[in-house]
Amino acid sequence: MSTTTPSLTERLLRSAAVSATLLAGLSNSANAAGANAQISGNGFGLSVIKVVSENGTSWTRIEKGDYALPVKIKIGMPGFSVVNYNVRQLGMPEGQYIGIGGPSDSVDLATVYKGDTDYLSAAERQDIIASCNGNLGNGKGIHESHHLFARIGVELRAWFVNEAPPTVFGGQDASGQGDGHLSKGSVAVKVKCEGKHGVADDVVSWPRNRTSASRASICAS
Repeated sequence: MSTTTPSLTERLLRSAAVSATLLAGLSNSANAAGANAQISGNGFGLSVIKVVSENGTSWTRIEKGDYALPVKIKIGMPGFSVVNYNVRQLGMPEGQYIGIGGPSDSVDLATVYKGDTDYLSAAERQDIIASCNGNLGNGKGIHESHHLFARIGVELRAWFVNEAPPTVFGGQDASGQGDGHLSKGSVAVKVKCEGKHGVADDVVSWPRNRTSASRASICAS
């Protein structure tokens, strides 16, 4: 008996390891096939991304600031519950988020996160400035403000777990964690291409100002 028991124990441990591996594989396949985690824009917020001109001839710089990112989030999977999820602006460094959520049977909500111009991607910056400069030939061009919308990317990642008590082996959840289910969307954000006061405006206003000053001088005398 003393020689049989260790052998039986070893076989049971090996069997448990194989079962856990198979279960994890099945769960990961289910995640890929049946997971529903979606994020999308939900209208637009009242805040504005401001773009200014530093040279008086074109729009060149996005001013630092916050803006609203209204979104809709839906997460669910038959036979699974949501372990957690996070939301990030696409231009953010890995590991940083604008929102996180905890365990739930499913998620269906509309909310507003706070975006930051520091986290605009290079492509988003280029698109916003190019869109502003597309108005150089409209109205007074650089000498008046123009209003438009930009699309800001957001990313949702969600993790699921079996609703039945998960099998645990070696400290790992056999229902699978991994990289989670990924979804991307975009949100409409207002942009103001702020008009630049130029020399032409000074030339137009100078005679008026001079006349007013002359009248004030005459009245004083």
